[in-house]
Amino acid sequence: MTTKNQGLRRSMFFVVSGEGSSDLGTKDLDGSLKKGAMTFILDRLSELSCGQVPDYELQSESDVKQLRKLLNLRDTGPRGTDESKKESEKLWLNSYALAVYAKRKEERAGLVYFRDTDGTRAAPHDRWKRMVDAMYSGFKHADYKWGVAMVPRPKSEAWFLAYYQKNDGTHNAYDKCSRFEDMSGNDGSQNSCKSLLMRWCSCSGNVYQDVITEEEIKCIDWNHIDMPSLTIFRKRFENVITGLNGRSYPHPDCQYTRAS
Repeated sequence: MTTKNQGLRRSMFFVVSGEGSSDLGTKDLDGSLKKGAMTFILDRLSELSCGQVPDYELQSESDVKQLRKLLNLRDTGPRGTDESKKESEKLWLNSYALAVYAKRKEERAGLVYFRDTDGTRAAPHDRWKRMVDAMYSGFKHADYKWGVAMVPRPKSEAWFLAYYQKNDGTHNAYDKCSRFEDMSGNDGSQNSCKSLLMRWCSCSGNVYQDVITEEEIKCIDWNHIDMPSLTIFRKRFENVITGLNGRSYPHPDCQYTRAS
């Protein structure tokens, strides 16, 4: 269901880009955003920060490819032959293209670029950092200051496990949240974040459609979740939200938002 933001001023605008329909959402027939769980998080954090919910424009993966083609970006950015460098290059190019588009779209448009870190427990430990660095480097190369990297580690389900662990019978919500960042992001693993979240939510289908609704997300105290990937994203997003409203940043920008 497409959510209408009633009763709130809607003076902010964000370009958003993600991986699939279960994160930021999908486009309705009229081009408007049919919101997913990650967008409802943006709504909640924005509402708590400044009493406003932004308008959004979704740029799908195919849209981003078209943006890159229009900007002739195939031969731009850091080069490499190994998989990690190829991944960083793609994220850099996509971030740069999205930042250029956001600047041209509207004078004070924000941008949120979502990607899961994914990987198995054996995946390189610095993968999350390389992904975030590549995104902020792309934003910076475009001389764009309103970009936000939304990169859960290992994936978005880990952020929700911090709250829904209250259903396992031995933990309270928000207990020792950072341990979930070290779980497997491989959905095929029996001990993956996705399988554990489904178990704790007693869900056999799509947990984001069947259980974790907009109202559920409003019940979560996002400031109470102590997970580095979430905290760094949240503080950066809150800085951008307040900056777009002409106010001082509430948090110091961390090293990941100052990529060179």
